[in-house]
Parts: sequence; C-alpha cells; structure tokens
Amino acid sequence: MARSSSRIGDEDTQELQGGGEKREPSRRERRQGSGPLRRLRTPEALALLLALVSLVILVPLRGVLSAVPALPFLATLALFLIPGLLISRLAPDESFSGAGRLPVAFALGTGVFGLAALPFLILHRSFDEYLLTGGTILAVCLVLAALRVFGGETSGEYADDAPEDGTGTRIIWAPLLAFGAVLAYASSRVVPEPNEDHWAYLAYVQEYLNSERLGLINPFYGTEQPGFSRLMLNGWLAIQAAFSWVSGIDPTDLASAYLAPALVLFSLLAFYWLARILFENEGAALLAGALYGLFLLFYLDATPASFGGDLVRRVVEDKFAARYIMLPVALGLAALYLKKRGWLRLGMFAFVFWATGAVHPMVLGILGLGVAALGAVHLAANLRDRNAWTGVLALGAVVFLTLVPPAIYLVVSGSALLSKLSALDPALVENRLNTWQDQKRLLILGEGSYIMHLSLVFNPVIAGAYLIGVPFLIWRAKRSLAAQMLLGLLLFFAALVYIPPVASFAGQFVRPWLIYRLAWPIPLAALLTVGWMSWELLGYASRRFGGASLRGAAPLIALILVVLLASAAAPRALAGIRTIDSVDEAPQENTSCVDPAFDWMRETVDSRSVVLAPTLENSCVPAYSSLANVVGYRAQFLEENASGETDPEGQSGSSRKARAVQDFFEATTVSSAMIETLQNYEVDYVLLPADSPLNVQLGHLPGFTALDTPGGRYRFYAVNRDELAVTQTVAGNDALQGEVPSSAIEAYNAALSGDANEVALAYMGLGLAYETLESPLDAAAVYEEAVAQAPEESALYVLLSGAYRDAEESSLAVQALESGVDRLPKDTGLRTELTSLLMFEDAGAAVEVQRGVVERFPEVPSYRVKLGTVLAMSGDEAAADQQFEAAISQNPLSPELLTDVALANQIAGRDGESLEYYERALELEPDSPQYNLSVGNAYAERATGEDRSEEGFQRAEEYLKRAAELEPQPGRTDVRATAWSSLGDLYAEWDRRDQAIAAYEKALEINPDLSPAQQGLDELRQE
Repeated sequence: MARSSSRIGDEDTQELQGGGEKREPSRRERRQGSGPLRRLRTPEALALLLALVSLVILVPLRGVLSAVPALPFLATLALFLIPGLLISRLAPDESFSGAGRLPVAFALGTGVFGLAALPFLILHRSFDEYLLTGGTILAVCLVLAALRVFGGETSGEYADDAPEDGTGTRIIWAPLLAFGAVLAYASSRVVPEPNEDHWAYLAYVQEYLNSERLGLINPFYGTEQPGFSRLMLNGWLAIQAAFSWVSGIDPTDLASAYLAPALVLFSLLAFYWLARILFENEGAALLAGALYGLFLLFYLDATPASFGGDLVRRVVEDKFAARYIMLPVALGLAALYLKKRGWLRLGMFAFVFWATGAVHPMVLGILGLGVAALGAVHLAANLRDRNAWTGVLALGAVVFLTLVPPAIYLVVSGSALLSKLSALDPALVENRLNTWQDQKRLLILGEGSYIMHLSLVFNPVIAGAYLIGVPFLIWRAKRSLAAQMLLGLLLFFAALVYIPPVASFAGQFVRPWLIYRLAWPIPLAALLTVGWMSWELLGYASRRFGGASLRGAAPLIALILVVLLASAAAPRALAGIRTIDSVDEAPQENTSCVDPAFDWMRETVDSRSVVLAPTLENSCVPAYSSLANVVGYRAQFLEENASGETDPEGQSGSSRKARAVQDFFEATTVSSAMIETLQNYEVDYVLLPADSPLNVQLGHLPGFTALDTPGGRYRFYAVNRDELAVTQTVAGNDALQGEVPSSAIEAYNAALSGDANEVALAYMGLGLAYETLESPLDAAAVYEEAVAQAPEESALYVLLSGAYRDAEESSLAVQALESGVDRLPKDTGLRTELTSLLMFEDAGAAVEVQRGVVERFPEVPSYRVKLGTVLAMSGDEAAADQQFEAAISQNPLSPELLTDVALANQIAGRDGESLEYYERALELEPDSPQYNLSVGNAYAERATGEDRSEEGFQRAEEYLKRAAELEPQPGRTDVRATAWSSLGDLYAEWDRRDQAIAAYEKALEINPDLSPAQQGLDELRQE
C-alpha cells in the first residue's frame, strides 16, 4: 500500500533541491490560475487577511464587540494560528492541506509562543516583555507572508488540495463535525469540582496577568517560589494568559466557555490528520475520526476513568492539551518524516517535540517512548533498508538530545524535582494507590507491585483492537508504516503498563498512581486501528458483493454505518451529556467555584490581601483574583503528609496552616485562638458559607465588617486586625470550647450588660452552653432571645429548632423554622431543614415547602429527590415517581443519585421501587461493596417476609457474599463485617444454623464490636 521509504526519500530530496521532473499542477492550482491573482489566493494572503480582520476586531472594535466575546476570542485564535500556518507552508507536499492544517498550525503555534515564554519564566521577566516578544514574532511572520505574496513570483507548490480520493468521502465530514460540535458543547458546560487542577492552573494564569515578574510568585500564598519549579518550564499557562490579555476575556470565562470547545475540535482534527498521514486515504481518515468522536461521546460521563469525560472536562489543562493535540500531531510528523524524509519535516517534528515539553514534560516522555516504539517496529520490518536506519536514527537523535541531557542533569545535581518523589509519606502513597485503584486506574498486586487497571483493555473497542487489530497490523506491518506505528504503540505501551515488574519500575519515576498516563497512546492507537479495519472491510465488501454498481461506494456505506452506530449509542451519549451538564447548578449547601461571590471578589479585593476560606474554597479564590491569597491549600494532601516535608507548592509549615484553617471553620463560636490565627496569618478577609453559625459571630464581633456579597451561598467579611479583641463573649467561647460550660455561662451572663452585639452573642453562647448541659428548654429560651437580637441570622433558627426537637417539642421546632423561612424566604437551607422536619409530621406541608425549593433550583437533582420523598410519603406516588425520574434524567450515570432515590423510596415504605433503583446503581458500579450490600439487604428483606422464596434467598445470599468479599473502597465505610452479619441473619431466618454461626463469626473477626453479629451469635448458641 505505502511506497518504500527509500524511494520516497529520494523523490523528496529531488523536490527540495528543485530537481526531478516538473509535476502537473493540482486542481486548485488550475482553478486559481497564475500571476498576481493566484498570489492573492494563497494561504499567505489568507493569513494576512485573517490578521487584518482580527486586528480590526481586537483594536478599533474592541469596545463595541465586548458584549460578543466569541468574536475577540476567534480573532485571538486566528492570530495565534498564523505562525503555525505559515511554518506548515514550508512542507513541499499536500500533507498539511485542508482542515488537517489547523491542528498542525495549533501545535506549531504552541511551540512558537510556548517556547518563547520559557526564558521569561525562568528569568522571572515581566509579562509585558513576553507580550512584546510574541507580538514581534507575529509581526515578523506577517512581513514574511507579505513578501511572499507581493515580493515576486511565488513557488509553484501549494499544499492546499486534500488527497484526491474522490469527492464522495467528504460526506463523512458531516458526522465527524457533528460529534465534534456535541463534544465542544459538553466541554463548555463542564464546571470542574473544587480542588481540581483546573483552578490551580487558572490561579497561575491570573498571577501572570498581573505579575511584574513571571513565575516568581506563588499565586496561593503570595510568596516567592522556593527555587526551581516545573511551572517555570510550562509555556502553556503563559499562552493562556496571553489569550486572556489579547481577547479581553477573563481567564475563568476564557478557559471554560471558549478555549475548551476550541481545543476539543482541534483534538478531533488532530486525530483525523494523524489518520490521514498514516493511511494516505481521506475516506479512511474521516471514518476513523468519526468513530473516534462517537467513541468519546459513548464514554462521556463524569467518572475519572471515562474517555470522553477526560477530554471535555480537562482538555484545557496542560497535560491533556498535550495528550489530545500535541501527541497525535507529533506522531504524525514522525510518520511523515519516515515516509518522505526531508530536513524540513525532521525540523518540524523536532520543533513540535520540544513544544510538547513546554506544555507538559510527562507527555514529552510518552511521546519519546512512542517514537521509540515506532522506530523499533519500523526497523524490524526493514532491517536491510539503509534509509530506514537513517530515518529512525534521526528521530532518535531528536528524542535523545531533548530528553537525556536534562535527565542526567537532574540526577547529577540532586534536583528537588526528583527528591520529592521519594519524600512522600508512606500513608499518603497508600491512600493515593487505593484511591486510584478505586477509580479503575491502577491495580495493586502486592507490596510495591502494581499495573494499570484492566478496565482499559476490557473495554470492548480496545479489546477488539487487540484481538482482531493486532493480527491485522502484523499482516500489514512489512509494507505499511501505519501498521508499524500502530503495532508499536499497542504492544509497547501495553507491555509498559501491564507487565508488573516493568510497570512497578516505571512507577518509581512517574509516581505509582500516575502510570495510567503511560497508557494514553493505547486508546489513540486502538481507535485508529478500528477505523482503518472498518474502512478496509467496507471497501472489500463493496468490491466483493456489490459488483460494478457499488464499486467506490465505501464512503456512503461508511456514512450509513456511522449513522446506525450513532443511533444505537445516542441514549448513552445523551445520558453522558446530561451528566456533564448537571453539574452546572449545585445545591446551595455545596461548594461551587462558579458562585457569583468569587467573580464579585475580583473587583472587591483591590490590593494584595489574605483571604481565610474553607479548604475547598481555597482552590477557587486565587483562580479569580491574583491579589487574593489564601492561608492553606489542598489541606487533605497536607494533613496526610505529616512527615514534615514541604507541600507540592514548596511551602513549609503547611500542615500547621491546614490544621488552623480546619479548626477555624469547624468551630461554632469564635475563640481567642481563632483571633490569634487571624493575626498570625495577617488575614484581611474571611469567606464563610452562608449557613455557618460563625456568621452570627463575625456579624457581631468587633473587627469584622460584612460586605454585600452576591448570591446566597457565601458571606464575605473584611477584617480590621487592629480592632480584633478578646471580648467577654469570646472569653465565654473559650470556656465553652474548653468544655467548662459553667465558666462559659458566667462569662456570657456578664456579657449581657454589654452593647447589642455582645448581647446577641451572649444569648447564642448561653444556648450552646445549656445544650452541653442537656437542658434543651433553657437553651431554647435563650435562643429565642438571640433570634430577637439578630433576626437575619439563619443559623439561629436552626439552633432554636434543634433545641425544641431535643426537648420533644416538635410543633415549636416547626414554628421556629417556619418563622425563619418567613423572615428569610430565599434561604434554601432553612427550607430544606423545614422539609426534613415536616416530612414525618405533616407530609403535605413538607411537599409545599420543598416544592418552593425545587422551583427556585430546578436543576439540582437532590432537591427533586427530597420532593419525591415527601410526595411518596403523602401518598402521591405518581408525582413522586415523576420527581425521581426528573432528578435522574439530570444526572443519569450517577450511582450515588440512584442510591439516594432508592433510599428515598425505602423511607417512604416502597421496598419494591427501592430495590429497583439499588439494582440500577449496581449496574453502573458493580464492584461497589455498598451497593451490593444494599441490594442484598433488599432481597433478604423480601426472602424473610411475605414474599419468602428460594429464588429471593439465593439472590440475597449472592449479593451479600459479594459485598462481604469485596475489598473496601478508599474514602468509604468498610461494610464487610455488616455484610457478614446480614448474611448471618439471612441464614438464621432460613434455619441454616451452622452457616449463620460461621457468618457471624466472620463478621466479628473483622469488627469484634459489631453488636448485631454478637447478639445473633449468642442467640444461636443458646438454642
């Protein structure tokens, strides 16, 4: 199929030197004609026109078009692509023609502007200097383009025609672009969770935009970076900052609403371009690209190991931009060089290879291994071909000279980048390993032995690529470079992540929980293989069975095939889109980095300040404001890393900071130690959730000023540290936190003689003290006074209601919350609390309260689940089912949501419906011990009740045994002992005494304090 490398190389050399026979003009060349008119139709002229239009949009029309940010973004993107478009024009062939030119131009542009940023990051120069350098580069490119257009006769070689495989293949663009548009839409709807890398990177982008010295200041703490950091070699963040500055779009909006959709489209085009280079067939490339897009849509959900979910959720991050765009483009350039040779092609590969390192070094290593795998198989198939050896050695020289010298330097110099790998606390390592195994990214085989999780190769498409595709590739490997590359990628990376000694060895360098990244080329190669095989099969079928009438009908058949597959995959794809889209609106009580309070904070914090915020919100604050620093960041990591080592950002004392932040926000009242925390860390602002009882404290203590914060999720307080003082109520709070309620009551009573602020806090403190002394009616009495003093504080209504509940005065508890809802009608937390209280007292009234919550937040599934619960309890089961299904439709691939619905039905006494939803959750996560236990208990209840049957017993036994034998999942309760105890109860009810005793004993071996198991065992032994 492909020409030999030596013959291609000779022809290419002749072309570059101007020798060889004069080639025939292409169709586009004949259509364009010659002379000045032809020069004005060249890509160089198009680049000049794009630049002119873009500059008009960005300069004179900037203010006019600010209401339509998509246009400034597209103008900025066009300017970014121009250097890459012009560099790709240097290639003397049609490999970069058509839409395939765009991803190559993007990769080359990333190299131009990303590599240009490195000196400024390493030397800590200003962002203005980087912008000036980028503008100079662009201006030089435009001047050169103008010289080529207007400076005389242009070259006769234009690479603007797509491979001439027939116009029929163009119809396959329709599904490819449709799938890309859907994926791009999904990426624009994603809201990353707090603490994800997305917000950390945005914090650096914000810092670059406002920093006098690039790469010097840590955006979270406002301190200088301690020594060399990997981010000093990350040109991708500088590119994002430049995009934001040129377009005028804030980085948070730019990343999610504009850059992410564009990168998704570029990733599909990069896959298509690589397929076109490998297969040298437009139809095969388009079919492979369409199948790739469909594959991503089918596996589009929010789970960590999903394929499409990874793309749409994280493509803006450096490592994923490198994975989905830079990696396929670089592999395509390597293949192109081996096919056609030429120093220009080798230079373009080297440049994109270096550019990948400026985006993320780990993907650079993966790319180097991929090139090595290609070279090994290519040489194995062409052992006696001298040109094959020279081509592979040239690529190897690029890889070697790029990777080896820096690696030697890091080892010899004892760089902190390497020492951090061995400085991690063993408990942290174990937690990370278990977490990644739970997320189906890692499989732990034993002490220090692990491989990539088998879920990757168990995927039907990827498994098919190995079972059918590998023999297909071996059959073609001798004469096809495409087969050589795909075979090398599939076999080499599978060996790298699935042979235990190899995977464990690699884990020592990349960290064990990151070896799943080494498998990134496998899905790429697998989908290319499947697309190629599908095209070949369709072509064979049309020739073999269609006769002359269907000869050449492969594109039409391919389109029909893709449409049929899309129809079959549509329900799953739509479910994935709903799951991605459902995170757009989070419950008011949950943390959300897209709350309007953070955007408002950007304008409010006008000087370098320290914000004390809860752990999760700490990741959001610096992403919106470069002037707002936080006290702690990623406290979970810091708490686990108790060995005294520095945190990922190089800050010492991080564990102490994390503990101070945690203690502050877990408190109910402000103590002198908390005031000392504010002083020690020079806190200027405090961010509190709206439902925190600390709002009562900060709203009435001296030194705090409540600001008018938008949205109902947070409150923001300015701190005047000079006015902070240990008042009488603070002294009472100290005694209360020290568990000396009598001293606290004495201090609070003394504070009642103070001003109105002191009185309000004193009454609240008295209520908490009386609760400690188990005097709920006394607590309720003083809470009533506190509410009278501070009627705008929702936390006081909750405390008052709780005191009445403890005193078994349910009607007064309801009245307390109802008065709070009347006073604060927009407070969702109070309404939800009232629903929970009413659902067992007056289900009809609970329905009306919860319906108001759902009407205000219709896109929050948990609120609908609660409404469905109270509807079912009120007897309106049809309406309840409508709410349950409406909730699930907003996040159909969430087993947690299905479990919530199952529990809601169980509370309402609908055991059959509860079992149905538990089973649906188990289908989505079959290895969950919790879901197996829930389903097992549901069947056990049936098997021991009126529906007693042998089949029910067997189903209950099956699920309970599975729950008891599955390893506990990190971050979740170990349910093995509970499962064995439930199994013992089941056996006892079915008069299987010996089996019941054995089950109880196993439960007690795991948890000796499990009283139900001990009680059941004692009863059996006494019989």
